[in-house]
Amino acid sequence: MKRFSFASLMLLMLGCFNLLSALGTFVPSFVKDRVNKQFIPVWENLLSPLSGGQPSESAVRNLAVISQWIIGTWELVMGCFLIAAAFLPARRVPFSNVGLGMALAIFSVFTFVTFGTHDERLPHWDQYPQLMIWVAAVWIVVHLSESGDSKST
Repeated sequence: MKRFSFASLMLLMLGCFNLLSALGTFVPSFVKDRVNKQFIPVWENLLSPLSGGQPSESAVRNLAVISQWIIGTWELVMGCFLIAAAFLPARRVPFSNVGLGMALAIFSVFTFVTFGTHDERLPHWDQYPQLMIWVAAVWIVVHLSESGDSKST
């Protein structure tokens, strides 16, 4: 049996981060109310040009709640894949590819949206490239570790 490696630890930490993110998305009192503090401002901004500057409050709220469930579910699934990759060496590369691909996708969308809106109520967009660097570092370590393991057997 393979011992728990540095790659496993990196996958575990990123997976736990994403499970905490999911908890923060689903439970408003855990981090901050992401529906009111993030999703509503995003949808107000995105819908304003289509509605002549004043989008419907109910449409904004509905899209914000839909976003909450989509993003929270995405974070939960992503975290589960990354944690599974940490503990299942035989599935490490495929599971980490799925989880890390999901992370890169969601952080890219967050970057595009927050950069594009420039809304002061939202988190600054520059945090997401740093998270993408973390994802890339984990991917590199996992793949170097796995290629090193296959050469030694």
